[in-house]
Amino acid sequence: MPDASRSSGVLAGDAIICKNACNLKSVHVTCSTGGSDEYILKIFDSKDGTLTGNTELARFVFKGHTGAINVEYDMHGVLAREGLFAQLTLPVPPNAASQCAFSVEFN
Repeated sequence: MPDASRSSGVLAGDAIICKNACNLKSVHVTCSTGGSDEYILKIFDSKDGTLTGNTELARFVFKGHTGAINVEYDMHGVLAREGLFAQLTLPVPPNAASQCAFSVEFN
């Protein structure tokens, strides 16, 4: 049987991805930043967005790149005991040339 995964779909902000224990397979991110804009994407072992006391599983920082950067981060099925929550810190106000989107694959 194939090792099938579920996906969060493409997201562009904070999101509860899974509300129960699961395996984090991979994270895909595409970002372009204008000027001094910075995007920080963090993936937590959290079922409801509570960050205090929950483990940060992955972090991506994008700053000062022209053109799009595409990243795939293989997490090898790391166990998230609570669930998965993504936090995306956006620049305020964002440069018109900036954007960031991501998807999380899990099972």
